[in-house]
Amino acid sequence: HKVLFENSKLRVIELVFKPGQKAAMHRHPNYALYAITASKFKASFPNGKSATMQLRAGKVYWSPAIVHEVESIGKKVSRSITIELKK
Repeated sequence: HKVLFENSKLRVIELVFKPGQKAAMHRHPNYALYAITASKFKASFPNGKSATMQLRAGKVYWSPAIVHEVESIGKKVSRSITIELKK
């Protein structure tokens, strides 16, 4: 993952996941995600529950603050941009 821009109000992150790649448990403030490519992820949460997320290329998704672990379960490299709101 690569931070593309950051100031006191937001952080912009480029995310690239290879098939099977995981991101350990982490937290996000409120954020928007722009899916550059179609992707499929398994998200696991601290309470032991999990969910499958299917992202469509060219779509923007919104999420309130969250703590999760994610694993790319698609067959292709996933690319997206996340914009985290700091305030």
